[in-house]
Amino acid sequence: MKRYKVLYVEDDKPTIRLINFFLNKYNFIVENAVDGMEALRLVQNNFYDIIITDINLPKLNGLEFLEKAELNLSKSLTIVLTAAGDRHLINRAQNSKVKLYLLKPISPSKLIQKIAEALEVELETLGTETHNPFQFEIQRLRNALQINLSGIPSHLDPGELTLAIQKEEKVKKLPKTLRIQLETDTSFYQNIGKYIDLLLESVEGLFPNVIILSDYLDYFAKKELNGSKFLNQCKFERLKKE
Repeated sequence: MKRYKVLYVEDDKPTIRLINFFLNKYNFIVENAVDGMEALRLVQNNFYDIIITDINLPKLNGLEFLEKAELNLSKSLTIVLTAAGDRHLINRAQNSKVKLYLLKPISPSKLIQKIAEALEVELETLGTETHNPFQFEIQRLRNALQINLSGIPSHLDPGELTLAIQKEEKVKKLPKTLRIQLETDTSFYQNIGKYIDLLLESVEGLFPNVIILSDYLDYFAKKELNGSKFLNQCKFERLKKE
């Protein structure tokens, strides 16, 4: 399986963490630059199969970086991310031999799909749940039961996790608070509401308080909250990371 080397140029740290996480899960080798000048230095000394760059960057914007690096990028797939209002920049991108430009905001799953299409490879050849199996870990904290989720789930049935929680109840009285920490592939977030709703339905009455922790709260689909019996009763908190 070929591993593609990617330079991702972005100055927003939460976005960098999110896209890096997703690309790594799909077996890409990822390096980062936080401004156009740093990106230019990297491509002058290294080959990248794929360049993904935002337009609005410090020191040297994304298009200026690509124009200055044109000779170094003749064999690279270049992707520009831009806001809908940047029409003049989109026109400039079209004239700058950019191979693909995408409007922001774009979900990580959509981005990986577009990369696969541009590379003319099947998405499944890049990475699947086989490479990143869905796993859960249960921890007893001082005042809460915490569930850590990771990997890509192959289905939305929370039965195995429900049984594990029920076993915890038999061992020792459960605390009143359930914390669900999401450290999982963002392709899962398309259906995260359904999964958690089914989980909370299966343990209804056990936890008066439910807290969902994630660094990617912005990527929860609002439609998942509409009509949700249990998810709307949860408290959402952003993970605190260094």
